[in-house]
Amino acid sequence: MHMKRISIKLVVACLLVVASLSAMFIALIPPALSLKSDAVDFVVEAAESAADQAQFILAGRLRMVRLFCNVIYHASLGEDLLSPLDPWKLIRWGGALVVSQDLSLILAAKDNRGFLITAYNTVVLGAPLPGYVYVTNFTVPGQFVSSGFFNLNTLSPANTSVPWMNVASTVRFRATPAGVKLASPNRTSPLEWVSPSTRIARGAASSLLSYGGPVNRSGKDQLLSCSFRGDALSSYIANVHITTNGVAVIADAATTAYIAGTISDPTGRIVNNTAILLLLGELRDPRFAPILRSSFKGDNASCGLEALLRCATPCTFTFWPHSHTLVPSGRGDGKHSEMFDVLFHTFVVVRVVDVSDTVDTGALALRLIVTIPSNDVIQAFLEGFYQSLGIPATLVIVVCAATIVLVAFTFRHLSELERDLLRLVNVFTEQNSQQQHDDEVIPLGANHNHHRLVVIRGEARHTAFLSMFPEFERISRAMSTLARQLYTLRAFSSLQVHQPLTSAPLSPLLSSDHYTPTTDTSKGHEDLLSSQVRERSDYFGDRTFDECSDGGIPYDIGGGKSWRVPVTTVWATCGEGMLSAGKLLSAADPVAVVQRHDVVLRVIQKLTAKYKRAAAVDYFFGDWFLMHFNAAGRVPNHVAAAIGVVCGCLQELRYALHFQIRHSQQQRLPTTPVHFGIATNLALCGFMGPKQSKSFTVVSPGEAQAAVVCRVATTLNVPVMLTWRAAEVAQQTHSGKGRLPSANVTPLLRYVPIARILLPSETQVTTAFTLTNSKMDKGTKGYDLP
Repeated sequence: MHMKRISIKLVVACLLVVASLSAMFIALIPPALSLKSDAVDFVVEAAESAADQAQFILAGRLRMVRLFCNVIYHASLGEDLLSPLDPWKLIRWGGALVVSQDLSLILAAKDNRGFLITAYNTVVLGAPLPGYVYVTNFTVPGQFVSSGFFNLNTLSPANTSVPWMNVASTVRFRATPAGVKLASPNRTSPLEWVSPSTRIARGAASSLLSYGGPVNRSGKDQLLSCSFRGDALSSYIANVHITTNGVAVIADAATTAYIAGTISDPTGRIVNNTAILLLLGELRDPRFAPILRSSFKGDNASCGLEALLRCATPCTFTFWPHSHTLVPSGRGDGKHSEMFDVLFHTFVVVRVVDVSDTVDTGALALRLIVTIPSNDVIQAFLEGFYQSLGIPATLVIVVCAATIVLVAFTFRHLSELERDLLRLVNVFTEQNSQQQHDDEVIPLGANHNHHRLVVIRGEARHTAFLSMFPEFERISRAMSTLARQLYTLRAFSSLQVHQPLTSAPLSPLLSSDHYTPTTDTSKGHEDLLSSQVRERSDYFGDRTFDECSDGGIPYDIGGGKSWRVPVTTVWATCGEGMLSAGKLLSAADPVAVVQRHDVVLRVIQKLTAKYKRAAAVDYFFGDWFLMHFNAAGRVPNHVAAAIGVVCGCLQELRYALHFQIRHSQQQRLPTTPVHFGIATNLALCGFMGPKQSKSFTVVSPGEAQAAVVCRVATTLNVPVMLTWRAAEVAQQTHSGKGRLPSANVTPLLRYVPIARILLPSETQVTTAFTLTNSKMDKGTKGYDLP
């Protein structure tokens, strides 16, 4: 588990900002409290005004229908409007009002014959014809009806050639839901409102509000109905201005049925070929449905639907979408909302009123529900309030930012010291290179497709700086000195060698898409390394690297015990330059092979001879050479010494190649003569083997690691490649004072990250480095060492 760390400067800056904003916040509490009450009152007043206006208009419509139907009723008592089965009397009495108010008027005899007068064909998709009324004659009830447009004044048909159109229909008016309710004998007055019923039009069900009753004249039983269709009533309500996003819904409290409204839901639906009303709980319009399904903070209801239908009208509620809660509300009542809800959350005010034309509306219990979103009323008011906060908030932010910038500039060296301190704290846990994935650990022996080669650029430096504060300068100098020692210690620490030395697999470094051996010597090298590891595995068995040491004194050969010391290993292989230069063109020529090996071996032995037995060529097979530094004897700054030997070898071998090319009259300078791989790691040194034939042996993960980076150097055609440990130790050696003369390396070298590889005996992908002349342009790709 990794604990998150936060810079103390960031904490101080945040505290400064928080303190400033808190002061401004506290100063705004009084106006915010008054704003809360005023904002709610504004929306409540808008909801009350819209609901009262819609209630007045709808009540007038109901009253108009009632009075109109009473007139037709009394006219039917005075004369038979159906005799002799023509619609002209009925049109003269009610045609004009039906067309102007978009009503439906039906007068039917006991045998279901009669007339339906509407403004247009409401059963199918139709449109009104100005000056005409649409008449439907129930000619043969249950079989077909006849219909057509007729002039309101002259009663002439709109279609003179075919005045009546016959359409098959199974409708019997007295059998419809509205007809059954109107004909019921259980009534207190001749005409009355009946409960909402349904009708089918255009293949869909819709609601119907009907007023009427039986007409008994001279023994003739007739049935009169004056109706509001649900779709017509919804269109009429839509013309009553609520707000931009507000809605108005008419519902029947007795049956919880949805009658009409300005929402997208239909007023009915068809189930098993039967039209039924849509209930409020089944509504889906996103502007209204969440209110019905909200939780209610009150005593007499558990949800929003129950609260809207059970409250004593008129009643007002506030719906908070962010908490999905409906609360009772009113002007000056903000106890059910939090202090700053109005500032940060939108809300909806719900107003519920009754709709009726008289005190007694029969079986109707209509309620008008009007919702007003707060954004439609107080959006501009809140925006003005927010804008008034802009100037002080901007001023606070500018002052805080200026303070932070000033402090950051003044104490910029402190930030650098903090980074260096953090680097030193994590010196034994961090990887010297950036990981593609921060916590990705690649197990040893993983599929070789994970060993992808990535070419990168960059370098790390640890330098002291001069500051205007002497304390910073002294701390920086101390840290610079300590850093060199810590990084050197980390490079040779066994804490990062998580696997036993002899269990490291020799899987290919690169995938087949990136690396393919080009010479037979590569295969021979792999076979030799594999056999070498098997022999050492047999010797050590299942013991780990730490268990193999006998605790001997370093370099005490006469003690008979093995010891552990940091050892730098250098692998070298002949490059294309040595394989193709001058007389050595034929690699199969034994004389050419001997000459090639002689040239390389003499140069390497000459340069390592000055360290006596502390540095030597321990293995030589084929085109491969293996050198150890600091194994049998101490070599101060052995990594730097190895780099010096490598640079010297390259210089002399290139000179030798140049001499051969001049005598062989070749026109082109060959490429790199020898590729070197340098690795440094803890090693187990001493005389090992059977008692009769012990020999000095070096066992170290650095051998396999040096071989791997040497192969990568050959692939990338660079002369030298170092592991991250070797590069880190060398950079620490070169970064400060006290460099010993044994470190025979020019200070003009620069360490350039070049590849990401997984080394044997390590569990994470690390960075490999190459050397280049520091005077060269960093943007150029050059590895032309001396």
